[in-house]
Amino acid sequence: MGRRRCRKSIAIWASSIAGPILATVNADAYRSSFVWLYGLSALAVFFSLVPLLRGHGGAPHETVEAMETAFKPLEVVILVAIIWVVLRGRKQEWHRRWLDYRIVAELIRQLKLQIPLGGAGRFLARFTDDPG
Repeated sequence: MGRRRCRKSIAIWASSIAGPILATVNADAYRSSFVWLYGLSALAVFFSLVPLLRGHGGAPHETVEAMETAFKPLEVVILVAIIWVVLRGRKQEWHRRWLDYRIVAELIRQLKLQIPLGGAGRFLARFTDDPG
């Protein structure tokens, strides 16, 4: 009986370190993807507007057409990169994992207070098959 409680306590203390770290890693990935998406979308708009603005500036028609043909593949590459970031974020479920690990970290933070007081037994019984 004593060993089981000790093992649970050790597992909880180890998880109290891993939970916030994993939450932070997934939160950083999720937020970084937003920064990349906004930056890439602004870059795609910039590449689409440069030839248009250049044409209004009095540049020769051939120069504007050359710029359009040069920038169109760049726009496509940027759009493919945007789609790739979105699909990767959905596949790896950064947002869901961030929130799940955050909840685990908060629950374990509460357990750190309940274990020394002996009130963690009922709480742990909800999450394990072992009632004790």
